[in-house]
Amino acid sequence: MSLLQQIKEGKKGFTKSEEKIAGYILSNVEEIPTLTTKELSLRCKVSEASIVRFCRKIGLKSYKTFKMSLLRELSGNDYINEVSRIHKDDLPLQLFMKVTNASRKALDMAESSLDGSVFERVIEKCLGANRIFFFGVGGSAVSAMDATYKFSKLGYPSLVSYDFHMAINLITSMEKKDLFVGISTSGKTKEVVELARLAKKRGLCVAAITKLEKTPLYKTADFPLCIPDVEQDYRIGSIASRTSQLNIVDALYINVFNRLSDDILQKFHETREAVINLRR
Repeated sequence: MSLLQQIKEGKKGFTKSEEKIAGYILSNVEEIPTLTTKELSLRCKVSEASIVRFCRKIGLKSYKTFKMSLLRELSGNDYINEVSRIHKDDLPLQLFMKVTNASRKALDMAESSLDGSVFERVIEKCLGANRIFFFGVGGSAVSAMDATYKFSKLGYPSLVSYDFHMAINLITSMEKKDLFVGISTSGKTKEVVELARLAKKRGLCVAAITKLEKTPLYKTADFPLCIPDVEQDYRIGSIASRTSQLNIVDALYINVFNRLSDDILQKFHETREAVINLRR
């Protein structure tokens, strides 16, 4: 049974507050994924606690989980990288559009999975850190490298390593003011989880770019930056999840860039000018 159908058929067993919520959701389906708990409660004229109880009543742990489930339903599929969606007779342009649509859907779902207050706290931690260490394995290593490159442009001693033992050495040399960012969509990648735990044990602040689910990495992190869980069949690799990871990295980078003082920005422009001169 679809989520919306479940809400329609469950209305007889709802309380008056829950009936208001159900009615508003069914009448404004497309709008719901963009609303916070507070915004939805104001529109329904119920308490925020009623919103949470409603989600639990239909079998979902939280309002965020509800929004993610609704987005998947509206997008027409549960996951967006299933091999079954690729056909042998697909033309190159058709496959291009499928990849594009997968990335677009992942970005459309991103706003519902990210906690704005947590995101702001990580920005503050980035601004106050002496060093930032990004770590990921496999496809997530690409996102870690991109993050390191971007933050190093801003003058941060940014660290990245593809060697687990070297990564341990890097963490043991970091100070409490520094920041460790573990990147793993599944939240279960052993190397990332172990490094996050080591960083936490040494008193470092730990952020994580991972899916919205209480995985080992999510629970270890002080600040989980959640991305939508949009991929299931990894035979064709992490496509949309990497797009989601890079979106978080870019958003952090732009926010930090926007907050930097003029003298650091001057160094940024000098570096850029030097690069441009090399191209002449």
